[in-house]
Amino acid sequence: IDNSGWIVNSCPSSGPVGVSMSDSIVSVWMSANSGTPRVMIGTADYKNIGIGLNQNITSTVPSTTSQNFPIIAGQWDVYGIVWEEIKDGKRFIKFVAGDKGPSSLLNQTALTVNVDTNSLAKNPHVVYSNGIFHITWADNRTKKVYYRSASIEGFTSINKSAGNNTIAYPNPTNGIVKIENSNSIKRYTGHIPSYADV
Repeated sequence: IDNSGWIVNSCPSSGPVGVSMSDSIVSVWMSANSGTPRVMIGTADYKNIGIGLNQNITSTVPSTTSQNFPIIAGQWDVYGIVWEEIKDGKRFIKFVAGDKGPSSLLNQTALTVNVDTNSLAKNPHVVYSNGIFHITWADNRTKKVYYRSASIEGFTSINKSAGNNTIAYPNPTNGIVKIENSNSIKRYTGHIPSYADV
């Protein structure tokens, strides 16, 4: 699926992640063909092994910003992608979602999932179930795992005062994880994903 032309001189720290949808596969991965790590998205058809979509998920990212560790989840034509983004030495978890197939994810303004400006957020993950995207990530500064949820109902911004008070415990886990949230995260209405109460 990757035809970006990146010549890999050593083992990259992340690999592709894909979801199977009816007669095709949708994949995301990191490529540094431009000299800076960027999140890519691509599609391939099962029947003729044809390559479809193949491009950066975001087109207007400063050259000093690095993207990596993308994860995709979805069902039918609904998709969501999270990834780690480093800008000015700070780590953020970014998210885009769309409900009109993979191309609806392109060139959106990526939303910042973690609202802590001193964050060292990393290791994002997303799953999709019953119309809800469930997003988790770790923060190396606080040594906690955080959770937020989003749905395709739309928003124009994220409630910046919500904070990162969702934690998962025990850490380390014994196989059973409990999630708590002391914030009420506001639900938005509009055109793209919305953060739901946890």
